[in-house]
This record gives sequence, C-alpha cells and structure tokens, in this order.
Amino acid sequence: MAVGLNSISGIFSGIDSASLVDKIMQFERRPAYLLEANKAREELTLAGFGALEAALANLRGAVEGLRRPSDFRRMQVSSSQAELLSATADRGAAAGVYNLRIQQLAQSHQVVSGGFADAETSLGTGTVTISLGDESFTVSLTQGNDSLQDLATAINQAAGGVTAMVVNTGEGTSPYQIILSGNETGARQTIGVSTALTGGTGIGFGTVAGVVIESQSGSSSVTSGGNFTGDTDAVYSFTVSQGGVVGSDTILIDWTNDEGGSGQITLDADYAGGPVVVAGSLALSFGAGDLQAGDAWNVSAVSSTIQAAQDALISFGTTLPITIASASNTVSNLINGVSLNLLGADADQTITVKVEQNVEGLMESLQGFVDKYNGAVDFLLEQFAYNPDTEKAGVLLGDRTAMRLDSQIRGDVMRAVAGLGSEFRQLAQIGIGTSVGESLNVDGKLSIDEDTLRAAIQDDLEGVIALLGSTGSSSDEDVVFLSAGLGVVPTGALGGYSVVITQAATQGNYTGGGITTPSGGSPFVIGAGNNQLRLKVDGVEGSAITVPAGSSTK
Repeated sequence: MAVGLNSISGIFSGIDSASLVDKIMQFERRPAYLLEANKAREELTLAGFGALEAALANLRGAVEGLRRPSDFRRMQVSSSQAELLSATADRGAAAGVYNLRIQQLAQSHQVVSGGFADAETSLGTGTVTISLGDESFTVSLTQGNDSLQDLATAINQAAGGVTAMVVNTGEGTSPYQIILSGNETGARQTIGVSTALTGGTGIGFGTVAGVVIESQSGSSSVTSGGNFTGDTDAVYSFTVSQGGVVGSDTILIDWTNDEGGSGQITLDADYAGGPVVVAGSLALSFGAGDLQAGDAWNVSAVSSTIQAAQDALISFGTTLPITIASASNTVSNLINGVSLNLLGADADQTITVKVEQNVEGLMESLQGFVDKYNGAVDFLLEQFAYNPDTEKAGVLLGDRTAMRLDSQIRGDVMRAVAGLGSEFRQLAQIGIGTSVGESLNVDGKLSIDEDTLRAAIQDDLEGVIALLGSTGSSSDEDVVFLSAGLGVVPTGALGGYSVVITQAATQGNYTGGGITTPSGGSPFVIGAGNNQLRLKVDGVEGSAITVPAGSSTK
C-alpha cells in the first residue's frame, strides 16, 4: 500500500524525517512569504501616503483661506447698545466710529375689518381687490365659498404680499374679524381694500361717512364710499381748483385732511363714472353734470388701521444730525460695507457703532494655519520614527519621496521672500516661527508670538498681506489684480506677466420679433396658453418666464 511521508519517521536511521520535510517545504515556500511580506509593506506605505495626503490637504485648505488679500482685510463692528442695534461688516467696510439714534422702526401695515357673528358668515359672491403699495391683486368669492374664513384663505393663497387671519376677539355679539397684514415694511406699503360683493353681508374696513356739501355751484352729484384704511380717523376737505363738465373736461380737485395730509385728484376728460380713490381706499364718485371752481365738500372717515405702515427713521450724527428713512429695519446703505439691524427704537439713546480691523479674527485664522502645518509635521515625524527598544519603525522611514516632501514643506515656510516691497521677508518677522522668546521647537514645529503678530497686523497689515497672500499690481488702471492660484509663479520686483486684451467681454442679447397691432377692436390676449417662454443660452435652457395675463388693443 502507499505510505505517506509522515509515516516514515526514524524507520531507517533514527532521523526525524517529518521535521526535515517540513523545513524543506518551508524553504520552498519562502518566495511566497517574501511576496506576501512585500505586498504588506507596500500596502502600509500606500496607507501612509494616503494619511499624508489628508494631512497636506488640511494644510492646503488653511493656506487657501489666506491666499487672497481680502482674506486678511476682515472688519468687525460693535454696537454700544446691542438691544437696539446689531451690525455686520464685510471686508470692504469703512473703518470709523459712527453715532446715531433710532427714532422709530419700520413696520408693516395692518388693518382690521368690521365684526361678524360667525367666521362662516356669508359675505356674498363677487370680488375683493387688495392693494399693497403700488401692486394689487383680486380674489373671487363664489357661492358656498364666500365666508370670512374663505376670504382669508383666498387672500393667503394669492400670495400677493398680504397675510390674512380671522380672529375671535371674544367681545360683543360680533367678535369675528379679519386682520390683513402687509408682508413688507415701509411707509409706501399701505393696504387698500375695495369690494364688489352681492348677496351677503359684505365686508368693510373702516367707515366712510357721506359727503357734506360746504358750497357747490356745479350740478354733478358727489358721493363717497369705499373702505378707509388710513392710519388714523380723519376729515377730508375737497375743493375744485379747475372746473368743467364731468366726462368732457379735465377737472382738478385739491384735498387736505386734518392730519396734515394733502393731494390732488384728477377727473380725466374721458371719465365715465365709478369710484376715484383718494387715500386709504376712501373713494369719491361723480355724477353727470359739471363742477365749478370753488365747489367744496367734506368727508369724515374712521380708520381700520391697527398698525400704521411706516419707515424706520435714523438720526445720523450728533452735532447737526441728518435723518435717514429706510423702508426696512435692515439698513445697508448708510455706512459703507456695514449692514445695520435695527432691533428697537429710543430717540433719546445715542448708539455708537465702531468699525475696525478684526485683528483677533485674523490671528485665529493664522493659528489655524499653524495648527494644520504642525499637524503635517507631527505626522511626518511619526512616520520617520524608529524605536530601538521595540525595533519598530514608522511606515515611511527612509522613503525618499516622503523625505523630499518634508524638506520642501519646512523650507517653504522658513525661507525668505524677496521683492515684496515690505520690511517683512520671513514668517519669523511677524511672530510665526520655530522659536518664541527663548523657547525653541527642536522638532521644527511652528509657534506664534501673539504680541509680535498682533503688532505686525496693526502696524503694517499690507506688509503681512504681501508676505502671506498673493498680491499684485497692474500698469494699467483699467486692469485690476484680484487673486492668483497656488500654482502661479511670483515675479517679485523682476517684472511681471504681459497681458494683452484684444477684445473686451460683452453681454449677449436677443431681440424678439414684433407683434402685429390688433385690428378691428379685437384685443391681443395673453393667457394660460401663451404666457410662458424659456431662454436657452449655450445649449442650457433656463426656467420658464411667466408673463402676467392681460389684453391690449395697442
């Protein structure tokens, strides 16, 4: 029978043949062991370089954050009254100290309707037109969907810049009211309401009394109506300054109110009747006949306003302050590069706004760069280390590529830069180096002397920028240096890059074809089937542009 090798131990000479065979087999497998060992070493080396790449990527990110001159020109702003005003500054903000007072905040307009017994009270079918500033929109109420709550829902769904809500005041027999609030602040963002409803209770915002004739020679009947959404109750006085026949001549009517307001309404020669809005949705209508110069009448109005639309008012300066009006409580056009957030108003409280170089913020960024640099150095030191006690070595010990990278990184940080036009040539001159005072980092890691760095930033920021960032200048005032990538070779004082502009960039434009003027009284109608267009630029199609629906005979 067949006998395996492991069954002949010591049969012929007392030699341990099994052990001998194992050793022979191990010797024969040695190349495989060597290949596996080499593979493991290569995988460790690759892993080491992968970790090194991550460390260098972190360092690169820190360097990228300090490459552009604007990265260094960081400004900070402070307010002496944080409860009244906060502020932010961009990198182009104008340094200085500014004093101001906030007389009033900007606020949106709010009006309230008359009361109803129930939120489901039928208002009637028809339309309600809401105006906000120079814009307006119309909502429709239909049979079965014409309650106070239905009106609020329709207004909100219209997204016209006005928010509606139904409230229950809990007072009296008609506690339900609708409140309309403008979504934008500012004195021009006033709300107006006009209604054309039938078959229900209707809805009113404020009340407008009838016309009281003071004197009238003309034959036209004048009636008042509409809602009144002015800021306060008021009496309006009207006087005809230019008379004529209603519907045939141009008629001018001046008005004033007891709140100091004034204005003029015009009846055009083609006036065909209907309400003419005066202010706050108060309206007048004029019947057939004429109006004579000097005709006068009054109309009293009770306001529905619960919050007046108003601009923010700021007194800027102290000796002879000027008053600044802003429709928003965020003011970005008063101090160059500074955005003021108005939080409260106190006309007697002076607020000091200080805009200055953000030295500490820049120092934090530089500390971040040092930390990332030291992280890369620490990693390389660990990979190059050898422990004689354990006879263990770092993965990259003796690797020439890693050693060259280490040498290059250290050299780039420590070398002097020529041709900067500043006294600063090395990082050590601004307080960043391998030694601080009498302390020396023998491992080559960087430290920051905060006093030296702070003084360098405060005394010669441009010199710090020239040393650390990418700076440049142009021989032509129409060409401005913005930034340079990490791969750009500096030219220093030896010259520069030649730039020849053969053609300035221009914007593309497209002019569409004309539309034939409608004829025969048939208007050109824009509706759901023809009110959208799309533009395609360089093969990329943009979003749809929607043209407002309407019609025209011109």
